[in-house]
Amino acid sequence: MENRPDAPHARRLNTGRSNASSPVQADITVCTHFLPAEIISYLINKGKLDARLSIVVTDLDVHAMWLCRTFHRYFVALEESRFISRTRTAGDNITVSGIPIDPAFGLIKNRDDLRLQAGFDTERPLFLISGGALGVSRAGVLDGLARLRHPAQAVVICGRNTEMQSEMEQQAAPSKRLIRA
Repeated sequence: MENRPDAPHARRLNTGRSNASSPVQADITVCTHFLPAEIISYLINKGKLDARLSIVVTDLDVHAMWLCRTFHRYFVALEESRFISRTRTAGDNITVSGIPIDPAFGLIKNRDDLRLQAGFDTERPLFLISGGALGVSRAGVLDGLARLRHPAQAVVICGRNTEMQSEMEQQAAPSKRLIRA
């Protein structure tokens, strides 16, 4: 699959076999994920949607998957991202706005209290590992933690992957490390 902004839309999205059309005629669209941004860009480019497309990049860097041929405004996290985007596509249609996050993440709380509430040791390092939708190497996570020279603990986010969660919990049980999946 090609992920360059100059690659034909049909190859990037595999839209050649689809009847992609817009069920709603919006005036303005705002996308916080590259895939809907690309689909809307495709629909605008094909004349199937008459709307303005704004893309809010939720990564620190603007990688190729975020770049669309047809758009009206990008919102990026860093000034450096504005430069990278400008050299590739956008000209002056870029706003440096940071990454939108829930204000709850800005609240300052006592780290030790939170660890104790969750059943973790306040003296040991605590790793947060995101398993992602596709899962990480299950063995790799536990092997990596086992090779650490100092006692540590981890939270592994498995999302809806119950198979991964069960496997991580079973493999972690005999370990001397506190691991929650």
